[in-house]
Amino acid sequence: PDAAPAERDPWPDPLPSADARATLVHAGVIVPPEHPLRIAAPPAGLETVLSIELVLTWRGAEPIAFDPDPAAWLAAEGYTWVTAPPAMLDPDESARLHLAFDPTLATEAGAWPATLTVPNTALRFELVAEVPRPLRMAFVTGDGQIWLSDGYGLDPRPVGEPLAGTARHRITWGAGRFFRSYASGPEWADPGRYAYSADGVEWISADAADAFWASRCAWGIDRFTCAISSQLSWSTTGAGVVHEAQTWRGMIHDMIFVVDRWIGVGRDGRRAVSLDGARWTHDVYDMPEGADGGWFESVAALDDDTIIALGGRGAFNLAVSHDRGMTWTVEHSAEGIGELIACLPGHCLLTVGNNAPRLRESVDGETWTGVQPDVAVSPLGAANGWFFGVTRPWRAAGALYRSRDGVTWELLHQLDEPGSFQDLAIERWEDTRWAGE
Repeated sequence: PDAAPAERDPWPDPLPSADARATLVHAGVIVPPEHPLRIAAPPAGLETVLSIELVLTWRGAEPIAFDPDPAAWLAAEGYTWVTAPPAMLDPDESARLHLAFDPTLATEAGAWPATLTVPNTALRFELVAEVPRPLRMAFVTGDGQIWLSDGYGLDPRPVGEPLAGTARHRITWGAGRFFRSYASGPEWADPGRYAYSADGVEWISADAADAFWASRCAWGIDRFTCAISSQLSWSTTGAGVVHEAQTWRGMIHDMIFVVDRWIGVGRDGRRAVSLDGARWTHDVYDMPEGADGGWFESVAALDDDTIIALGGRGAFNLAVSHDRGMTWTVEHSAEGIGELIACLPGHCLLTVGNNAPRLRESVDGETWTGVQPDVAVSPLGAANGWFFGVTRPWRAAGALYRSRDGVTWELLHQLDEPGSFQDLAIERWEDTRWAGE
């Protein structure tokens, strides 16, 4: 990489250091050479690079030349230079040292040390990237059994017991906890139930009055919001659920949160937007002629603005919005039922046909091409660069898979009894890096 341009000293009043002619600053604080610089890194395996920026200032009376070889400056595993170190500095001139740490090399929590040497000076700094454990994933099967993975889908393990006699299980994550919903029985009108868990192992039932079961819950703007038939219910912590009474409209089948709003899709061609998580504020129902009711079953976001809705009862319906659910273009055909859709940033997969699903992919939501996967899967969801897919054979045991590209699928778990995986959720990480002694 090229070296960053030198600049005048941004720190005119440094504290004394082991080599008073040079100082190093991180996040506005002088770094003492005698103490390791500890930096909070992303969780192990997370595809988010940690950026580390340091400011080196030369305070000698004469210019100084450095060894320009990056290897002479840094000895570490997992660290790389974003910009090359400087070849020389004049008095009171500074250079920004920009490093990157890759947490995908870590598989578990741990400390990743590095030694930063400033050539031709006595400065030696120890950097330590503190890597938390991998983000935990939770999967739920049709009988309410929770499965947890601390390897982004690898080695899923069942926890607790199935919820006998229940149905329509969904799970999400927010407020530092997992939140699940389900119908208390197998009948269509059985009321919904809710529970939350900090770790996915121990679950606490939420306080909620009897109401229709939730087709989907999603976290956003400091609340869980759930689609209850055509209406919305919400919870700020998962401990109690408030049901909002509204006028009946088309039932919502699926819902996501994107940037600043919830977007739901459902029957009668309904595509709805909520800005507060308590009520729908924008509804679209327009459908092409012959769309057979215009059902939508699944919705996903390609990016912060492009939303894709998929479904169909007797036909295939695909709707795309490029303004976050306000306006849509709709494609309709009789080729088969649109089943499930999942998106990673810039890449979506969907299936057409629920008996022998055919996989398609798109990078813009407009043009779709066929995919020839090595396993006949339907997309269940996506997280951390992986698509997760399932097989759902009739009255037989289903399986869980993952894939980077939608073509090659890795078996994660094969169920022993008839049933299938119904939903997934993953913990969320926010950058809270810090520097300490």
